[in-house]
Amino acid sequence: MTEGAVLMDHLERFLGEFSGRGTAEPEWNVPFSVWQFDDVPEREVTSLVTFGISDHLLVGSDEGERRQEVLLSMRKQYDDVSVEVAVSIGAYLVDRHVALLEGETVAIPAELRGSLDRLVVARPDHIDSGLARCEGFQPPVDVLWLLPFAPDESHVAIEHGWRDLLAWLRSSEADPYDLRRPSLV
Repeated sequence: MTEGAVLMDHLERFLGEFSGRGTAEPEWNVPFSVWQFDDVPEREVTSLVTFGISDHLLVGSDEGERRQEVLLSMRKQYDDVSVEVAVSIGAYLVDRHVALLEGETVAIPAELRGSLDRLVVARPDHIDSGLARCEGFQPPVDVLWLLPFAPDESHVAIEHGWRDLLAWLRSSEADPYDLRRPSLV
């Protein structure tokens, strides 16, 4: 089985069968695709995952070499913006050979921002913890969830971590998949 087939099998195991919806490499002039999975992890939410960033060896701020793919989960009404965010961040990772580490934050490109302007790098536990790592590669492929947050929520995301941010969102009945949700502060 090829590496691409191994990764595809891994993604489909947790996200469901890929229906062909998404963006292919030539459309955006980037060396990866963005696949869209409808109603994952819940109805009216689209999960987008890059496919092909892991062909590149990336280096994190800890000097460790990694293979990664990026996952966004947003309400369906933000599908176009979500694709642009995934392509923008994926292109940055590939162009600079930079790996993201859990807990780091990434800016949403200014032209795509709403009330939320940053993303914190998290494990995709909102879908299934098994999605986080795909073995069969050297090094293994990490699938990273990018969870959006507002500027005045950064103290929670940065100081306490993404798990506390997600718990705070859920306990406040805020929608973690709504790119335009109001800040909790």
